[in-house]
Amino acid sequence: MALPRPRGDTRTVLDIVRANTFTRFNALLGTLLVVILVIGPLQDAIFGLILVVNTAIGIVQELRVKLALDRLSVLTSAPARVRRDGRLVDVGAADLAAGDVIELRAGEQVLADGEMVESAGLEVNEALVTGEAQPIAKGAGAELVSGSFAVAGSGAYRAVRVAGERYADALVAQAKEFRGATSEIRNGINRMLAVIAVAMVPVGALLIRSQALANPRVTDAIRSTVAGLVTMVPEGLVLLTSMALGVAVLRLATRGTLVQDLPSVETLARADVVFVDKTGTITDGSETFAGIEMLRGETATVETVLATLAAGGTDDPDLAAIGAGVTATPLVAEGRVPFSAERRWSSATVPGLGEWRLGSPETVLGSAEEVGRAHRLALDGYRVLAVANGTRGAALVTLRERIRPDARATFEYLAAQGVSVKILSGDSVATVAGVARRAGLESGETVEAAGLDTGRRLIEGVRAASIIGRAGPEAKRNIVRAMREAGQVVAMVGDGVNDVLALKEADIGIAMQSASPACRGVAQIVVTRGGFSALPAVIGEGRRVIGNVERLASLFLTKTVYAFAIAFTAGILLDPFPFLSRHLTLISLFTIGIPAFFLTLERNDAKPAPGFVGRTLRFAVPSGLVAAAATYLAYELASEEVQLDVARTTAALVLAGVALWLLSILARPLTRRRQVLLGAMLVALVLTFTLPLTRAFFGLVPPPALVWLAGIGIVGLTGLVLEAAARASGFVQRVVRQGAGPGRVRPPA
Repeated sequence: MALPRPRGDTRTVLDIVRANTFTRFNALLGTLLVVILVIGPLQDAIFGLILVVNTAIGIVQELRVKLALDRLSVLTSAPARVRRDGRLVDVGAADLAAGDVIELRAGEQVLADGEMVESAGLEVNEALVTGEAQPIAKGAGAELVSGSFAVAGSGAYRAVRVAGERYADALVAQAKEFRGATSEIRNGINRMLAVIAVAMVPVGALLIRSQALANPRVTDAIRSTVAGLVTMVPEGLVLLTSMALGVAVLRLATRGTLVQDLPSVETLARADVVFVDKTGTITDGSETFAGIEMLRGETATVETVLATLAAGGTDDPDLAAIGAGVTATPLVAEGRVPFSAERRWSSATVPGLGEWRLGSPETVLGSAEEVGRAHRLALDGYRVLAVANGTRGAALVTLRERIRPDARATFEYLAAQGVSVKILSGDSVATVAGVARRAGLESGETVEAAGLDTGRRLIEGVRAASIIGRAGPEAKRNIVRAMREAGQVVAMVGDGVNDVLALKEADIGIAMQSASPACRGVAQIVVTRGGFSALPAVIGEGRRVIGNVERLASLFLTKTVYAFAIAFTAGILLDPFPFLSRHLTLISLFTIGIPAFFLTLERNDAKPAPGFVGRTLRFAVPSGLVAAAATYLAYELASEEVQLDVARTTAALVLAGVALWLLSILARPLTRRRQVLLGAMLVALVLTFTLPLTRAFFGLVPPPALVWLAGIGIVGLTGLVLEAAARASGFVQRVVRQGAGPGRVRPPA
């Protein structure tokens, strides 16, 4: 078996702290925060809290992922029995040396890659690392893979590759390589921050020059400049996104779904393709007795034989399933031959009925026609065993894997959401296809992984197929990678170590509750309760976050646009900047920050579409320019009549009113809850502008009544302009349609 190429390890704590601290966002705000902390007052430094909280969220979340990855292990901690110097000694897996001869018994794990030197009916289950569910006989000279388990017999093997070189170590090394979930929202915000940072250089230089000339004191000039620059940064948008994702994570945790990487919630909601493993995902890993198809003889006789065989094979899952399914009374067998993967049958001598065998149809049956009947049953998804009296076939026994009760509803939900589902399994195509049909998954083309080509033809083959069988760890990873390279957002659902590489390669990896520790460690989402049906809940949370954050991003970017426009105008006209930092913090708090938090909690089932940045800017740019024009008009008119602090209060009043109107447009449809929210924000603003204590804290000086009325009139006229523009562009209708979540397809209960 080819070894996966080891890669790096997880990032260090210092790397994580550095990556989350020294960001473009923190550089912009951090520099301005230091300046304000030096010159004061502290009220103008409130924006710094956002910087601290957002950085802390990023560091804590990534440290959680690091701890999970550092605990990854495919191998058990039990020691191995090694023959050294003519005696048996217990040696830990990390201390094994190449050339050691290790004894192996049923139930024990293979702790090193090696070669069999002796075997007494040894059978190994390699499902943990390869996906092959059936035991494999291992004779002298056969290869053993670390991470597999002995299920029958005993033997000894010589270690060839030990700690650091084993197949299991290579899997874990690749799994530990750090790669966060893909997030279009996060990437879009980062791109916008990059553009804002570049644009701030010329506008900031113009603002600095104008404030130096317009303000008699240096501290006033610096304070005004910082106020203008801080407003240009959509600082609350980054925090809001983290908080919205954090709330989604908490909600999912109450339903038994653990999210180890915040953006994972968003990524799954955008998934185009979901690859699912069969065993442990669609099925629960157990088998049930399906029925008997007689070939010859009497049904009662066959049932008695099966009951007798099952009575002596309680450790065999096939016999246990048969014993639970037949109702005949077992007899006391006179002689038994246990099942062997090499023989592929077991037998018992039943009193008065002779010797009977139960096993593979190819080895038990002597008729090609009867073997053909068995194959046809296998194509329907059954596991088929044959019962024979000597060499004469008597019946075919069908078993089938137990389908998870939530599988069908989940597949139907994913199909309704336009998500393509493909089964990626290590089992045979026929078996997987049968399971898929029983689970309600529409079966398209089926193919074995070895039959897929490379490059572009691999992508085409995977796109066409709905079921891919005989796929080992490397094949699963390559298939997932091919779909990602084709531009698809890919999710992978699995539970075994053989799924680890694919989980790591996917945009989003999901581990079921039965998953191995390594699988749980590498997955961004771990389902601890609810099984496969947890996926719709995660998708629903992701869509709520995406739809609401995109809607509210328009508010934050509108603030950035009007900040640039106002700063540019003040720079050209050489006016003092119309606001103090605390004015803009106040306006942002009640027209963006608090409303945005509550609106992100509301349901939104609309399927996300690409183009987040473009849609946001199409609203933010014109709205921001209109808001800036209205604000500066009020500021200029007030400046002709009153002092600077009064004119600034007037500008703050107008901007707060216009921003609240914009919020009312984005919050549609205006449900009762949203009306209450808007009303509460309006009352809070009125109280802040009128109460002496809050006026003193925020540096607000009430203007004369005539100026108050003029400002309110400007807000009303600007609101009518915004309404007309939004309706003419179809924006209002689109927002109402996206916000009307109850009409969407909902997750199954």
